[in-house]
Amino acid sequence: MACTGCPVGCIHIGQFRRKFDDGYDYESVNVAYDYELIYSLGTLLGISKTDEVLQLIEAVEKTGLDAISAGVALAWATECLMKGIVTEVETILPLTFGDSENYYQAIRYLASRKNAFYQALGEGTRFAAARFGGEGFALQVAGNEIPGYHTGYANLVGLTVGARHSHLCNAGYAVDQSIKTFDENKMVDTLFDEELERCLLNSLVICLFARKLFNRETVLKALQAAGYSLTDDALTMIAKRIYSTKLRLKEKLGFDPRQVELPKRFFKTPSMHGTLESSIVERMINQYVEKCSVLLSEKF
Repeated sequence: MACTGCPVGCIHIGQFRRKFDDGYDYESVNVAYDYELIYSLGTLLGISKTDEVLQLIEAVEKTGLDAISAGVALAWATECLMKGIVTEVETILPLTFGDSENYYQAIRYLASRKNAFYQALGEGTRFAAARFGGEGFALQVAGNEIPGYHTGYANLVGLTVGARHSHLCNAGYAVDQSIKTFDENKMVDTLFDEELERCLLNSLVICLFARKLFNRETVLKALQAAGYSLTDDALTMIAKRIYSTKLRLKEKLGFDPRQVELPKRFFKTPSMHGTLESSIVERMINQYVEKCSVLLSEKF
């Protein structure tokens, strides 16, 4: 399926059948899915069967939960149970990687906040880990459960400093995937420039899947056709104004990326560029903060 007017059709639709009416009949259920949902409600939970992944995605959609956060939260809860950090008194049922039936029920418990454990988990993985333990493998950055990428330094730094702590902020994962020789200064510059440009693209309501098609020349021509006579410098100024506004809001809300505590699991599980060092991540975050300070000092 596609958004209105789009020729790409990037929305994938999966179908599974399930019994109803005591098993005498079946119904076919259509479910929209993408990479992130397969990662969080499939791979991360040890679910490998297509129908079972689609059933969990449907359960999340029906309850109104965020798919990435729900999968990450349940994976953390499962590992907590395995390590004895919590018991079935908290989880109510035995959460086991690969057991889709129990995860299906756990999604309902999470949505309805069945008990004190699911009440805490409903506040997010970071909140629940702070209360019950297991902070080292609670896969979140600044309280936001992570998407399905562990590509290297740019991804982890990008999630930390991004305005929304999302892989959509600055595409840190793509920076990792494109580098040939590690250069932390260049990576920080690339992350900053990409986030700045995305502030402009998002304000124009451009689909990020088509971001490489919308270079400055194309954007200027499109705006001209719509009656906006702008220059390349004007677009840069607009992007800076948008990004500085985001940074000021986060600053007023008390957020400082240098204070973010990253789970130890990120530095134990090898990325596509090997095992990461926390000292390098810290250094890159500091460099990024300095670039933001320079931006905030400019007049628009």
